[in-house]
Amino acid sequence: MRLAPLALALALFSPAARAQFVPDYTAPSWGAPVPLDGDRPPDVGVLRSLRAPVDVHLTAGVDPALAPVALSLAERAMDELQFVLQWPLPLPDGDRGGSPSLDLYLTADGPPSVTVVDALCPDTLWTRATAFARVRATTDREALYRAVAEAVARASILGENAESAPAASAAMAASLARSLTRQPADLDAVRELQRHPWRALAWGTDTSHARGDALLFDWLSSGWGGPTRPLLRGLVASPAQHTPASAPTLWSEPDLFDVAARVFRDEPGGFDLALLNFAKARATLGADTSLSGFADRTLSIEPARTTRWSQLPVWTLGPHAMEPGGVGVVAIDLNDAPTQGEPALAVWVHATPDLQWMASAVRLAPDGHPLGAVDSAVITNGEWSAQVESLEGVARVLVVLTCLGERRPDPEAPLPPRGWWSINAARG
Repeated sequence: MRLAPLALALALFSPAARAQFVPDYTAPSWGAPVPLDGDRPPDVGVLRSLRAPVDVHLTAGVDPALAPVALSLAERAMDELQFVLQWPLPLPDGDRGGSPSLDLYLTADGPPSVTVVDALCPDTLWTRATAFARVRATTDREALYRAVAEAVARASILGENAESAPAASAAMAASLARSLTRQPADLDAVRELQRHPWRALAWGTDTSHARGDALLFDWLSSGWGGPTRPLLRGLVASPAQHTPASAPTLWSEPDLFDVAARVFRDEPGGFDLALLNFAKARATLGADTSLSGFADRTLSIEPARTTRWSQLPVWTLGPHAMEPGGVGVVAIDLNDAPTQGEPALAVWVHATPDLQWMASAVRLAPDGHPLGAVDSAVITNGEWSAQVESLEGVARVLVVLTCLGERRPDPEAPLPPRGWWSINAARG
């Protein structure tokens, strides 16, 4: 895939480009509250690295033997971040934690990795922050490395831009951590994402789904950019603004999806089509290993309905109302379609007209790989139909629908009302 021009993403770092996004501070903003110093857990000891800006703090109930293991993994993650990906290290935090280094607190319980905004930096033009992290101790070295890498990645992201919605920055950090560790996606997190396809992606303050939502940023990076993840860094840093001292919330406009829309403006279909293509990738996930790292077709989204050619016509009402970024799928099995003549399939989509949508009818080979698709434009009135032809050698057709929200997803805004949808399929 191309990004034309990819240099536009890098140009967004320039002061001239940022000046185009001068916000109206009198207008409402949906940004996060201005953070106060985070509440650090008490430690019973600390190991300080002699070669990387990171310290590991031991808390009560944690085996002391895990501290040097965690420190070694943190040093390794920082080496990957700085020297391989060429991303900035986390900002120094003064003497919080006893030194300017990033502080990782090994805890006996809690989530695998939580990075906490420590304080905004007063000496920079943009809203940037220092951070510390709590990492749950485990003897599973691979799991510990993933958690430590996510903490390092999130601290780096907060040092670039502390304004993004917590769910979005945590998902981007989980995606970046995959590059640091060179591990496949978290299989349990991907399954959890796919079990709830109607849910919004990377939205709001709930970071518990970050590892699953990271699949969006994995997918964007797999098709655009390069090994140092320039597109992801552009989505991290380019939306940064300056929040005035008197503001009640961090200023969060433009958000990362506004930047993505600008970067993709010269791509066919723009960022809206990119979101549809990601929905299609989720609908066929596991047909190959390129995205999740697992060749497992059970990772694909379970269709709201699967029907055969002989059962057409069928009408399917979505079992769940959809949030922005959500996906709905209906599958039509063509194994009993006639082999003579030129059979065709007709599909209709009906969805809440107050929201925007995109839809596609995807032809699948017997091994699950896509053979082509009929895509919609942005649906603004809740109605779309298509005739699907050239069905020779096609095993199934997936009708894939995704919700774009009231215009496009805005992860800092309150969720709009969910949208109901239905899909009708008949012989063409």
